[in-house]
Amino acid sequence: MPVPHLTHIFTLHIQAGPETLHAGTQTSNLSRHITSIEGGFLHGVPGTRSSGLDATLVPGGSDWILRDEVKNLIHVDVRTQGRTATGECVYIQYKGHLGLDETAVRFLRRDADSGVGSTEFGAHDWWIVPRFEFSYPEYNWVERTVFFGRGRFYLEGGVRAVE
Repeated sequence: MPVPHLTHIFTLHIQAGPETLHAGTQTSNLSRHITSIEGGFLHGVPGTRSSGLDATLVPGGSDWILRDEVKNLIHVDVRTQGRTATGECVYIQYKGHLGLDETAVRFLRRDADSGVGSTEFGAHDWWIVPRFEFSYPEYNWVERTVFFGRGRFYLEGGVRAVE
């Protein structure tokens, strides 16, 4: 049986806001953390069906995570929005999980001296399932396609982001 593989179709780059709201422990005994999204981008990969798709994320979205200290796991729930150069709107939502390895914990603490920079895709147990809505009919195929993604941390010039 052939082994499934991932094909890089999009790069989703999300810049986190400077603070995280710690909303306490929920009835599920998981702790809720909410971080605003300040910007970013969604780029289609040249040479694929998504080539030419470029959207700039606009402020207003957030990442609502549930942190499970017992399982050392974050349940990810991100919702954001963007606009293409021609003014078309895109809504992006993804859910998934991130295993809290040592690098992830240090990056999420936002310590300036953590020594954690950008990481590679596949370096973490970090999987998402994104869903897209477009106001532009050319991208209706995206709304009918199931995507899986790998996550990584991104740090450049003091800007913290995830991809």
